[in-house]
Amino acid sequence: MLRKINLKNEIDRIVNFIKEQIFGQNFEKAIIGLSGGIDSSVAAALSVKAVGKENVIGIMLPYKTSHPDSLKDAISIADNLEISYKKYDISPMVDSYFDSFEPNAHQLRRGNRMARERMCILFDNSAK
Repeated sequence: MLRKINLKNEIDRIVNFIKEQIFGQNFEKAIIGLSGGIDSSVAAALSVKAVGKENVIGIMLPYKTSHPDSLKDAISIADNLEISYKKYDISPMVDSYFDSFEPNAHQLRRGNRMARERMCILFDNSAK
């Protein structure tokens, strides 16, 4: 059995949480990794509601084998939310490590490295 959720209350609760986390740390802007998927799209929309579209920056981090529709979807979300965005191709960063040190690495290891590279870029943009 599904539990009943008051959507408006949940949105308000999450928006208030985002505000507390951003403003409580004396930040003004939100950096959101936009993949084009539902999770990052909802996070971006809730962040816009919390801090305003002028204070949300979408960061797109495709790898050379990422499906092109994902980037198109992420750009569409940014455009619809009217937020600024940046795109960083993580392929050279990820490939340089594996090409130089671990050329036979399994795809799982490569995927993990991609996730870590994305987080490093998001953290760096946040620090800026």
